Amino acid sequence: MDVDESPSAITTGFRPLLTKEGASSSIFRFFADRAQNEKYMTEGMQPIFWYCKNVMAKPGVGEVYATHPSDSGPDGRKAPLLVLGRYGAGRTLFSAIDDSWRWRFYTGEGVFDTYWVQQIRYLARSKKLGQRPHHLHIPSSDLPARRAGPRHAADHGPQLIQQLPEQIRVEITDANGQIIRHETLIRQEGQPELYVGSFTADQVGNFTVKLPSVAGQVEAQELPVTVAVPSWNWLSRRSIGPFLTRLASETLGRVVDLDQAPRCFQP
Repeated sequence: MDVDESPSAITTGFRPLLTKEGASSSIFRFFADRAQNEKYMTEGMQPIFWYCKNVMAKPGVGEVYATHPSDSGPDGRKAPLLVLGRYGAGRTLFSAIDDSWRWRFYTGEGVFDTYWVQQIRYLARSKKLGQRPHHLHIPSSDLPARRAGPRHAADHGPQLIQQLPEQIRVEITDANGQIIRHETLIRQEGQPELYVGSFTADQVGNFTVKLPSVAGQVEAQELPVTVAVPSWNWLSRRSIGPFLTRLASETLGRVVDLDQAPRCFQP
């Protein structure tokens, strides 16, 4: 008897289910507001359709950060999707998915970049801890004025963690060196050496973010940033796109590209 062993088509997607460790890490911290981030993880994130099955995390070695919402592994526990661990003096990471590119839909590079960059940072910290210079970082030095404005992060070596406060204030100055606002960076749960903050970019132009000296070994730093009016392409993909998708879903309609609109609405 012939048996068809070809795999069946996968038509049902799923969203990663975060463990306590995953929820407190920065890997899945896509939005500064916790409630907004949780809603995105459970409702807004584009589903994925494939993962590596029949694997399990070794107890005491791997820490599971995300699992499949319903499938189980050989050990009877939820099937792992992201596992972080250690081997000797180094760090390890196992990702069971390969279609995270879907998370670019309606969010551009923001979610996708955060997911992978934070993993790289985790692995990069496996060596020379305490020898890394602290730094002030903004994802892009050329930013569009928008509600989720520039994001600042200060990263410090672990030898300074005990000296640092829970919050750090930074100054934002304009092109003339005048202080236009103060913003607060907040220490991240589960990652005490990382501080993150954001603000609404309500002005365009060239600015400087100034990090003060917050500990004896942490020198003051400055970082230039340019805020520009967003292009229509940026708006349509990152701002208008999610709104139109939600509106179409609630009104039983559909979203079409602008160049297709004349054909779709002809009588």
